[in-house]
Amino acid sequence: MADLRLTDKDLIVTIDVDNDLLHIVDVSDTTSSPEGTSRRVTPQQLIDLNPQLPSKLTNTEYINQLSDFPTPVAGEIIGVNGTVYKCSSVDISPNLFRVNPGDTVAIISDSSSNAILTSDTTAGLFTSTDGILITSDISFDAPMGRIYDLDQNTGTCSLFATNVQHLGAVLPSRFEDLLTTSIFNCRFASHTNGVLSFFGSNLGEFRGSENSFGLSILGIIMDLGAAVFESYNFNDNRLITTTFNTFMSSSIGGSGNIAVGGIGRVLNTANAGSDPTLVGIDPSDIRWDFEGNKDITDSIVNFTTYITATELVTITTLGVFVPIAGVNWTTGPISNRWTVDTAGIATFNGEDEINMKFTIDAPLFRLGGGGAQDIAIRLNVDTGSGFPATPPIESQGQAASATGAVPVSSSVTYLIQPGDRVQLWIGNLGGTSDINVEEIAKVVGIEG
Repeated sequence: MADLRLTDKDLIVTIDVDNDLLHIVDVSDTTSSPEGTSRRVTPQQLIDLNPQLPSKLTNTEYINQLSDFPTPVAGEIIGVNGTVYKCSSVDISPNLFRVNPGDTVAIISDSSSNAILTSDTTAGLFTSTDGILITSDISFDAPMGRIYDLDQNTGTCSLFATNVQHLGAVLPSRFEDLLTTSIFNCRFASHTNGVLSFFGSNLGEFRGSENSFGLSILGIIMDLGAAVFESYNFNDNRLITTTFNTFMSSSIGGSGNIAVGGIGRVLNTANAGSDPTLVGIDPSDIRWDFEGNKDITDSIVNFTTYITATELVTITTLGVFVPIAGVNWTTGPISNRWTVDTAGIATFNGEDEINMKFTIDAPLFRLGGGGAQDIAIRLNVDTGSGFPATPPIESQGQAASATGAVPVSSSVTYLIQPGDRVQLWIGNLGGTSDINVEEIAKVVGIEG
């Protein structure tokens, strides 16, 4: 049996999630090899890592009509803990569906491609405090209220929605202090009062090429309000909007919705209209990362710093590099990922490490007479302990200078960490003549 390929082995019929074993490679342990160390893991350990997996779902009920659900109490259908409700199209009006604290309930389709769960409740079609709701492959319609009204108080509240069509609603779905909000490959229909709104502290994940959000003129797609996110991801989505819609709104402003040390990302998202409005959110803020989007303002990571007037650099020792400092450095278009002072020191303020290619162009003029002397420039990098006395040679550009200005250029790529600083330094490798660094000398940093 050891020589059989995996695809030729017998298929296991019953899995003992507590005792059966799976093979896993622990990449954090390199004692056996640089690639990691082989270890064993039980299926239950993997299940426990992800509450979206049905570890707590042990019962299945098939729903063809309202009476197949638990009997409503005071207008609420209380989901039974650990139950998967496989639904055909059912109208549960005027009731809502509640997940009690500590319970996990799933609402999915019975394989009917057009299964719709609807209610004319004016509250949330799905309401929970400290419960976990899993929805998949079904449509929801709440024409008089909202789809979700979920909050976390003293326990755990999460939503996992996959391949769900969210149809009519007059109020935005409401999420307060959720542990996780995961919305993958879902669609949200157009209405005037917004789609999703957040309160408190959340983890937000909105991803999938089929995620789409439709609004009419008065709507806000993402009303972050005063919610604070440890992380926020809005990736690979499509916006179906008109010119006057607000894409994302914050009542805190700037990076206030993202906790210190956190990051909010809006990546690879396409907007069908013009650049949608951002209210109170700055894509250039260091805690936000807007990249690869279509018709949505992206963050500006690249920068240019240059000299507006000639800088005199005094050379005292042959071959010893000194900074091109002074007071004449300024910056071109730049986000606050980088700040540049008048001494030409550029500081990276981002939250994540980044590969940056730096290109240097510096017209130099050696002072004094005599034969040509080799002049070199290097980009120096301060990683937290101050600028090294000798800048790294891989960034060096060099030219011989006798009389008149000579162009010196180089390029180098470095992995830059938050807080790192870069500065252009110069050295005379052939003498001790002073050097004028001419106007328009510049350093350009480009991500990649």
